Amino acid sequence: MDAMIRRKLSMATKALAFERQHPAEDPSQLGVTERLARVVERSNEVIREERRGIRDERAARDRRREIRRGIRARLLHLARVAEVAVRSAPDLAMRFEPPAHNGPNKTFIEMARTLLEDATTAQEPLLAAGLGGDFLAAVAVEVAAFDAAGTEGDVARGEHIRARAELAALAGEAIDLLQVLDGLNRVRFADVPGLQRERESARNIFGPVARMGDEGPAAPATDAAVDAA
Repeated sequence: MDAMIRRKLSMATKALAFERQHPAEDPSQLGVTERLARVVERSNEVIREERRGIRDERAARDRRREIRRGIRARLLHLARVAEVAVRSAPDLAMRFEPPAHNGPNKTFIEMARTLLEDATTAQEPLLAAGLGGDFLAAVAVEVAAFDAAGTEGDVARGEHIRARAELAALAGEAIDLLQVLDGLNRVRFADVPGLQRERESARNIFGPVARMGDEGPAAPATDAAVDAA
């Protein structure tokens, strides 16, 4: 999640807690508070969805990486068998070079499919040279698993991208509601300085964390800076 979005949603959660600790009597303000509560509740749900999407995409990527290693190991075996088979079938020469281990996934899997098709066509001399009776079926299963892992990763990526976009919208809505509550609370607590300070503390977010080489941590954002965000 983007750091500024996270801070805005954290501010909304703190502001909601403040409103519940000091409930208003005005039905209009109570309505705004309930809207803020729904935004906070939904944002928590979407944060979980985003995390699941990131987790599932990472798992699919790791699974595809492992499957790719297995496919390449089989294709290396195919290349060695072809070197033996070429003695009785010269037309197989240079037809079964395995794809590079560090090439793009799309290039790799398309080459694997091509080699699988060629091996199926030339399976008689390859089997005689020691390919293995289950080789072609095993590679086909692994290619299908590679494709499935890629699809799962794409779906998971789409889910966490969608969740991130919704979080940005929810953060924007939260800021709008907080601005309305600020106006109401400035009047409501005009004669109660302690609650004014508590309100301002609940509404405060901090700027970016200083990195090595920066001149100290950033100062707390003012109400005007938050409103502008």
